[in-house]
Amino acid sequence: MKKGITVVIFFIVITLTSFSQTIIEEGDVFGNWNISESPFFINGNITIPTDKKLSIEPGVEITFQGNYTFTIIGRITANGSISDSIIFTSADTTDFSTGTYNGWKGLSFVGYTSIQTEKSILNYCKIEYSSSNGIFCMDYSNLEIDNCSIKNNLGFGISINEFSDININDSKVNRNFIGGIGVNSSDPTISGFEISNNFGSGISVNGSGTSTFISGTIADNFTSSNGGGVNVGMDANVIIENVEINGNIATNGGGVSCMMGFTTLTNCVLKENSAVNGGGISAEYMASVSLDHILIIRNHASGNGGGINIMESDLNIINSTISDNTAVTDAGGMLLNNSSLHSATVINSIFWNNLPIEISTGNELPEISYSDIEGGHEGEGNIDTNPLFSNPDEDDYTLQWDDYPAGDFTKSPCIDSGNPSLAFDPDGTTNDMGAFYFDQTYITAVDSYLNDNEIVVYPNPATDIINIKGSESYKRVMITNLLGSIVKDIATSNNIISLNISDLKTGIYLMILYNQNGTVFKKKIVKR
Repeated sequence: MKKGITVVIFFIVITLTSFSQTIIEEGDVFGNWNISESPFFINGNITIPTDKKLSIEPGVEITFQGNYTFTIIGRITANGSISDSIIFTSADTTDFSTGTYNGWKGLSFVGYTSIQTEKSILNYCKIEYSSSNGIFCMDYSNLEIDNCSIKNNLGFGISINEFSDININDSKVNRNFIGGIGVNSSDPTISGFEISNNFGSGISVNGSGTSTFISGTIADNFTSSNGGGVNVGMDANVIIENVEINGNIATNGGGVSCMMGFTTLTNCVLKENSAVNGGGISAEYMASVSLDHILIIRNHASGNGGGINIMESDLNIINSTISDNTAVTDAGGMLLNNSSLHSATVINSIFWNNLPIEISTGNELPEISYSDIEGGHEGEGNIDTNPLFSNPDEDDYTLQWDDYPAGDFTKSPCIDSGNPSLAFDPDGTTNDMGAFYFDQTYITAVDSYLNDNEIVVYPNPATDIINIKGSESYKRVMITNLLGSIVKDIATSNNIISLNISDLKTGIYLMILYNQNGTVFKKKIVKR
């Protein structure tokens, strides 16, 4: 009999615990929202006042019951964890894709009257199913967004406006209906990101200010306008470093579009983007674009400029590789249509195997020097010789030199052929042409590429530890960034290797593995 009573009491406790919830009516909110009170059901517009703070524990779920706004004028600390995210969502998502959806309106950070003495923090949060923007910022600078997922919102994933100089780190912005991230007259810094599958530009930037994007991917975004990956508008200044931009679609500038703005790309890859004009990059109407150590491959234009399309804009290219791009009408590599008001320079670069032709120009010719141009091009130091890419079918556009250091036919003609008056490559030798230099300090022998099936690299992408397992012992593993700079160089004597990459910044790297005979295996790895 006592045993039966015990079972009944236990059942009642479990039942009561599983149905704990908190209902929040319209008005001001602050204090603490604890996991023991979750989920929180929101039944009206709520606001954190200017002098108040709301703290939310890991695992808390906040569900909006209607078309309500959460306005943050004061401070919020929503500090989730990798195993217990904080969720902001809508109670009913039935009509989300029909155009009649009436869900909540997202998080609105408004800083006109805010006390800016303490950061608001969103860490390990999921913001989803807003009928507007997932996150909206207006004149609100003191905000940090880390390790968040912002997806399935009808506006932008994140809209940053009017002096909202926020920081975003290691976050994903996916499947939003107006675009991934929109910036207007602000100076945000965004790193370690994944911006993908948005129905609009992955990134749109307008107005004065400098937006910085470091170490991430911008992939598979689609817009019927300009800039599938990145769209830079009037007066905007955008800096992009160590970013892969791939698979994006637009009318102009499948990867990047710049109109009356300024765009600087360093150490980036643009591949398999498509547009009517400028499959990889399009710059028009007094834009300025600078490319430094950029790989532009397999982009397509149904009109002009498979790799690059330039019209009445300034262009500066140094140490870049533009290869295997295609266009239907004109210039698989680059179409340049400038007047005397604008200049274009190309130094230490490679244009190769672009169809139907490499470069097409109007009346104003670009200044091209110390570059390898298939079909030839006038200019000091230019050559027209197969650059001997290592393995372009596997995205490896590094330069070959199989019999290094012998100066024979296995040496790429682009090695040591760049402008001798510019700074040397990191190995102390004369500049190489193209996006990747051949490291003559460290590489001692390259006999053959090992079959991918002989070596397993896992997990990839990785956060902390990446493992390498092969069929023989290896003596050295080296990791470089896309620029070719060595970030790790480790001696070993095993066939199973575990590398700690937690200290690397989020981004894309090249792993180079050497066996006892000097044979090299190369593999692209992604650090999250």
